[in-house]
Amino acid sequence: MAHQEIKNIGMTKDIQRVPQDARDRARLRCRAADAAARLDRAMPPTLDDLAAIAGPWLESLAMPATYAGFAIVCLNNAFWAEAFASVPPKRRLLLLPHCLAHPDACEASVNAMGLICAGCGNCAISSIQREAEAMGYQVVIAEGTSQLLDRLTSGMADAILGVACMDSLSKSYPKLAEFGVPNLAVPLVRDGCRNTGTDLDYLMELMRLTGGDARGTTRSYLPLLRQTRLIFEPPLFDCLVEGIVPLGAALSAVLGETDRIALDCLRHGGKRLRPFAVLAACVVGRVGDEAMSPSADWSALIGPAQQRVGIAIEALHRASLVHDDIEDDDDFRHGAPTLHRQYGVPAAINLGDHLVGLGYSLIASQKEHLGADAVADMLAMLARSHLELARGQGAELFWQARPQERCTPADALKLYTLKTSPAFEAAIYCGLRMADAKFDLEALRSYSTYLGTAFQIVNDLDDWKADESNKCLRGRDALAGRPTLLHALAVESAGPDEIARVLSAKSHMPADAWLTDLEALYREHDVFNRAKRLLTRMAKLSGRAAEQVGGEPVARLLQSLVRLSVPAGARES
Repeated sequence: MAHQEIKNIGMTKDIQRVPQDARDRARLRCRAADAAARLDRAMPPTLDDLAAIAGPWLESLAMPATYAGFAIVCLNNAFWAEAFASVPPKRRLLLLPHCLAHPDACEASVNAMGLICAGCGNCAISSIQREAEAMGYQVVIAEGTSQLLDRLTSGMADAILGVACMDSLSKSYPKLAEFGVPNLAVPLVRDGCRNTGTDLDYLMELMRLTGGDARGTTRSYLPLLRQTRLIFEPPLFDCLVEGIVPLGAALSAVLGETDRIALDCLRHGGKRLRPFAVLAACVVGRVGDEAMSPSADWSALIGPAQQRVGIAIEALHRASLVHDDIEDDDDFRHGAPTLHRQYGVPAAINLGDHLVGLGYSLIASQKEHLGADAVADMLAMLARSHLELARGQGAELFWQARPQERCTPADALKLYTLKTSPAFEAAIYCGLRMADAKFDLEALRSYSTYLGTAFQIVNDLDDWKADESNKCLRGRDALAGRPTLLHALAVESAGPDEIARVLSAKSHMPADAWLTDLEALYREHDVFNRAKRLLTRMAKLSGRAAEQVGGEPVARLLQSLVRLSVPAGARES
């Protein structure tokens, strides 16, 4: 494999081989600093940045391109080492995988936070954890990155040291790079879920790094994302909504119950991606790349008016989720029971309506601070988005009620555009409009169409993966008979008669067995891979459209939103 190919294949398994000779690993690590010096330290390197260096670098060392993934890890560690060393250990997070535990003799327990080491000494985890915690590290033994990202965005940690297999590292790195947090990684030398191993000496070496002086020199959107989360925390959140909804003693009475539940819904859960898009677009529209500076003066850039618009966008988004949960008869949202399960369907409908009113009220109340024209423009955009969402959701419900009417792949993509794209467009529009920035509305509409469609395809694919942390079972859309791109592609390939045969078996088969049969049919007709190829196309088109919206800083922000919304593998050709 020529080194020129490495950039195009990303971090696929073709390049994820870890050198088994410790001398080869050490040789790559020693030479990584010189190679990483070619990177611009003002911005976090992307996988493509690292891969572009890794190919020729490996070739110059006469090492195979199959080591490119490991070389990328070495380059990343060299890039971030000094910044990592400048972060106090008490502000660092050490992430260890379950598979380091002894497969048979482990005495640990497992809860929602991950594996709780019993200190039995049957594997290396206890000694690693003991030393790390003595230094002040926060230690998490868990699979995946959800806890890691939550601690980052909530401000609990400023640097990450992780141990993982190459495949997990390839999936987690893009988001870490997007946040611009100093991060170091130690790949597992042996992959698999049992009897794995890692470079313990190298892990300890990285864990003990101190004394760097480069903290804060690399720009990222993490400080702004943290600012976004802060507006939903007390006491700031209460100050921002006061006057729009009654606070205090009234909330303890029956008359205040709707306000209390609605505000509690807003305070908890969610990625805050849409309010982040509002505030980020506003700040980038005003000061460009300075929005990514760790030393930015947020109080001067984001005032109460802008923060209220961010809350309004989240309120409107949450309202759509409350109503969507009722229509889909879902049991859980963000790992907690849905509102209609807690309070009943009539109350949940009313709570969703309340959140709609709250969203529009928060924006309408800001005309003195933002100007009547800006507020009118934002409300008009949100009203349009609201109508589009209702049309898309209505179409889904009617197709669900009329399974005899075929939903084609083109219909499904249009449905996705209506349901999801306007929300992205409205959030970014509101931010740019508050900044009084110049931008191309048609280009923004195209960008949002591609991004929203990609986002919905990701949801389609994720629906076939169980998510225990959020109490989600696989195949919920298929069980409910909802129109999806996957189903439309299957009908197109297998034909309506074959699909009807499988669907007719649902009434007399256990759900898991029926889903297994349906999944087999999808795989027989290459449905998942075809959807992934469409996802790749949508992600690329959204990235290109971002370049036409409003200058380079705005393009960088919009491309960052693509990377945060769409898994890295989907953006590979």
